[in-house]
Amino acid sequence: MKQWILFVAAITIASHSFAQTDVIEDGAVAEANKFVAQILTVGKMSGLCGAFRQMATFQETTKLENGDQFVVRFAKAEAARLGLDVKEFFQSCDEALETYRDLAEMAGLE
Repeated sequence: MKQWILFVAAITIASHSFAQTDVIEDGAVAEANKFVAQILTVGKMSGLCGAFRQMATFQETTKLENGDQFVVRFAKAEAARLGLDVKEFFQSCDEALETYRDLAEMAGLE
């Protein structure tokens, strides 16, 4: 995890440094910023999905009263907040987690 944070920080710093020079064209800066934004989005979405899966697993093992309804309502609310239906939300989760694993592997973390 520490290496991953350093990787993202390095890209962010590099992107900011590119913006400070006249050597690199605006297109390169925009591409670097786009890449950083994509990494941050994947990290945020995979974290949300991981927390949701932990919550569902917790409910599955503990069987809290009304817990199933809470998990379903939470999923619907998060999906709606993102402008998705529940099926699209879980598809996005699968994609984000797969992309996260790919990026972690590229960074030598997995």
